[in-house]
Amino acid sequence: MWSSIRERLVQIDTATGIELVFSSDEQVTIHACTVRLENNTPVKKIRHSRLEKYADLQALGDRKAASAVFSGRGVLVKKLGQRIERDKALSAVLPQAKPEEFYTQVDDSGPCTIVALARKTLVDKALAELQGQGITVLDFSLGFTAVNNILPFISPDADGRIETSTYTLTVRENTLWDFESGAPGPAVDNHEYLVGRQYLQGCDLLPYAAAVALIAGNTGPGFSFGHQQIEANREEYKYRRYLQSALVFALVFLFTVLLANFLLYDHYFNLNKGLTVHQQASQKEMADRQKTGKTLAEKETFFRNAGWLTGVKTSFLADRLASFLPEGTGFTALSFFPPGKAGSANISFTKDTISISGWCNDPYQINLLMNNIKTLEEVQTVNLTGYSYRKDEQQGNFSLELIIKP
Repeated sequence: MWSSIRERLVQIDTATGIELVFSSDEQVTIHACTVRLENNTPVKKIRHSRLEKYADLQALGDRKAASAVFSGRGVLVKKLGQRIERDKALSAVLPQAKPEEFYTQVDDSGPCTIVALARKTLVDKALAELQGQGITVLDFSLGFTAVNNILPFISPDADGRIETSTYTLTVRENTLWDFESGAPGPAVDNHEYLVGRQYLQGCDLLPYAAAVALIAGNTGPGFSFGHQQIEANREEYKYRRYLQSALVFALVFLFTVLLANFLLYDHYFNLNKGLTVHQQASQKEMADRQKTGKTLAEKETFFRNAGWLTGVKTSFLADRLASFLPEGTGFTALSFFPPGKAGSANISFTKDTISISGWCNDPYQINLLMNNIKTLEEVQTVNLTGYSYRKDEQQGNFSLELIIKP
């Protein structure tokens, strides 16, 4: 599982193929093609053809992952009729050559064996120039061997020929049968081939094939002739991708943490806001209740002090008092809780008091009335507060004051 994750982390999705066609030790023609993997399909994005200086490659951008293809003068490609072991390929082509002075590449995928040779000094110098332009070379190949990566997807001419910037290849049944060295001429820049679902010019075939091989390949050790600088570039590229992935994961993790904190903060902020509003409403309601309770208590105290909370007995007492009237006696006024003395600044009433005014024919009848009233359980005392006799009418007027029990 970890190996598959690691492969996905170092997967190359954008690569540049660079073909260097040597016409001499000092002169070189450069063709470059940048390929990006979109929906699992390698798509050509940017191309440069017939560049004459390494400095012109700065247009590709710094630290661009690239695969180089070396062809032209200084790169020898031979076809051998029989298959041969890879460690004997150099001696089969150049019997007197020293293996430590040459890079050798063998292609035996077709009916014949094709061997490509190049001096290490030439290749190493070119790789150093590319490195100096900020291009990270992760792979390189010699001759036209890189075209095998896309050969099944190329639609050749009617005669089965494919012209690149340096070689003319003969293809039969998606297999390379023969080749001819030598530049086909400037017309190759205008000749297009259908590769998959896109058209490529002849000079773009080898750079495109090298970039596709780099995207489809890996960045493990032991690749591209065991070149020390290439292996160092691959290690640097691998750990740079690890670092980029770690930074992306760290940013995603940080964003996730911040998002979670924001959601939690927003949740508890809204919850606290609702609780605060509820608390304020409860406090207001409690204050209103306390105010209402205080008002009710004051009114209840007033009613109690005024005697309004006791049962109403006025009608009952009036009927009882009227029933006690002797013959020749009558009431002219009956006042419950009569007003206090006049002249006071505050109006007050005499509590638990009944004031009675009446007339009688005989003073004895007043005494009889008072005795009858005293028999009531509700009456505490009965006092005669006034009496006057009018001789012309032979009738007296009296005033009684009754104190009832609280």
